Amino acid sequence: MSRTLQMLAICFTVVLLTAGASLRKTLQQIGTNGAITDRQARRLCKNRWIEFDFLTSLTDRQAESLGKVEDSLSLDGLTSLTDRQAESLSGAPRISLDGLTSLTDQQTESLSRVDDLGIASITSLTDQQAESLSKIRSLSLGGLLSLSVRQAESLSKVDGYLYISKPLRSLVDKYKSK
Repeated sequence: MSRTLQMLAICFTVVLLTAGASLRKTLQQIGTNGAITDRQARRLCKNRWIEFDFLTSLTDRQAESLGKVEDSLSLDGLTSLTDRQAESLSGAPRISLDGLTSLTDQQTESLSRVDDLGIASITSLTDQQAESLSKIRSLSLGGLLSLSVRQAESLSKVDGYLYISKPLRSLVDKYKSK
């Protein structure tokens, strides 16, 4: 390897290590506090992937920032969400919100704009929510306990991966070819 390439490799490694240390420091602060500041949310949204499953609440500003993540956002510690936060978070392509136990129709409509959504603690849906969720390419509804015929018809339109329990899967599959 030429001397110039070696120097470039060293410089690149130093830049990566510096950025990594900065990110580690921010993550340590967040882990110590168990919360995130608006500033930290703005800074961290520049990462491709964020996993903050320890967060139990967000501000609207934080949701706006985190919704700008380039790839994947995991906020499984959240147990509730406002309509505005759902709208903001829907900017992320992939979201895991497995701590949520309920969603409003408006929140579901907002979240239907993501490519991949995990909401494994949701146990029931309205017909409107099932219709909205049918637009998602990859959907995880592992906690769902029952489905109406109309909801099964809607979810059969998911044009990708749909994770639901085996008994509900057979109901949805009845409508796949129709």
